[in-house]
Amino acid sequence: MIDFARAWAFLLLPLPIVAWFALTRLPARGAVQVPLGVWHWMRALSGDRAGDRGKHPTGFVLCVLGWLALVTALAGPHATGAALLTPTGRDLVVAVDLSASMAEKDMSRAGGAIERISAVRDLLGAFVAERRGDRVGLIAFASDAYLIAPLTFDTRAVAQMLDELAIGLPGRKTDLGRAVGLSVQVLKKEPPAERLLVILSDGETNSGDLSALDAAALAEETGITIHMIGFAREIDGANARFMRDIAARTGGRYFDAETPETLGEIYAEINRIAPVSTHGNRPHLRKDWTWIPLVLALGLLSLIVWRELREA
Repeated sequence: MIDFARAWAFLLLPLPIVAWFALTRLPARGAVQVPLGVWHWMRALSGDRAGDRGKHPTGFVLCVLGWLALVTALAGPHATGAALLTPTGRDLVVAVDLSASMAEKDMSRAGGAIERISAVRDLLGAFVAERRGDRVGLIAFASDAYLIAPLTFDTRAVAQMLDELAIGLPGRKTDLGRAVGLSVQVLKKEPPAERLLVILSDGETNSGDLSALDAAALAEETGITIHMIGFAREIDGANARFMRDIAARTGGRYFDAETPETLGEIYAEINRIAPVSTHGNRPHLRKDWTWIPLVLALGLLSLIVWRELREA
């Protein structure tokens, strides 16, 4: 779609007509005095074709087209493309629990029971895809932790990688300490920024040499805020307190999600806490087409000058 940066310029289109009727003609005495001999000589060179010009409106048409092209160029035609990405200055790492317990079918959707990880894929994918402007990374953890997607602005690509995650890929048990420790290693190598770690787990920590609380202390030193999400139909009270302590150590929050609907509300709350600029007046790609009417106007002007010189 073609837009105009200065649409008001089209108000100048009738200006030549207004000038024709508004400006007074020069009196006869205002004309340049030419000796009679020179006048006869100029008339002989022109072949007295002044009367023929009026019969051919080509010159008038060229002038009209040239003026229209010049005004169009002044109006600044351009095509508006996709919105440009506005970086938020935030690095966000999402860590997903892929331990055996995440395969339990204690979640419901459309009247049927589904695995925890299935609900996570859909809701977490939408959450990640909407984090435009953040640099987002993805970690999968269980007995071990792996960086699945490094920090990138391509949030849709990270969301699509969630479909490739499978239960048991990093092991069968749960080690929250490894997930936090790997996040610290990833983020501390990056330039200073707002650092956010979102961990989704059922909280059943049953493996690992590095205490999750010790890892949280390292995260606090690195400037990482951890938000913990406990996702299970029934979360053990001790596990919930443990995850709450991890989040509180870094100034983050703990969320208890017992249903997919609650999980969606939690993602909305995180978006409120750490907003991204997905709406509003965002800059867009713009392709300037001013050169086309400008070249056309110059071409018509050249043609008019050439006709006048030839007829002279």
